[in-house]
Amino acid sequence: METAQHNLSFTDLAQAQAYAQAHCLPEKAVGYTVRGAELLVFDHMLGGVAGVQVVSGGLEVGETPEQAALRDANGQTGRSGFGSSAALSSLVWLNSEHAQREMRRFVYLTAPAGLPDTWPHPANRCLFSFRCEPLHAPGLDSEGERAASRRKGRGSCTRGVSFLH
Repeated sequence: METAQHNLSFTDLAQAQAYAQAHCLPEKAVGYTVRGAELLVFDHMLGGVAGVQVVSGGLEVGETPEQAALRDANGQTGRSGFGSSAALSSLVWLNSEHAQREMRRFVYLTAPAGLPDTWPHPANRCLFSFRCEPLHAPGLDSEGERAASRRKGRGSCTRGVSFLH
């Protein structure tokens, strides 16, 4: 049952919200932040076993995926000025780390002007190391994030990851 649910995706925000509520799924916004032909990614510096990731976090009550992605981009990076241009898709995803299903909402964000190439930032009791990687090969480690980005993205595709640009 969990495997079949893992592949359930939505391009309609209202349908995704209704499904998440009906199945009591926690919702998480995942922000794909683009700067030109690059994707903003990060590593955990202290005990980093999570691999290469993009900014993400839980949706608060009454928040849209775009609002949550912007809040998380600002908080996790320590930077401001991110823009949101589109919700890409939603995917029911099995979070094996926490042994639960969750609704992941994928959002296309634009990087602020003057974003440095690399920087460290402490957030959520962690130290993150940020950098921008080429869109065609960002090196993401999450299979769920790679699968969801293929569902709606348009553009170049390498290692199974497709992004708008």
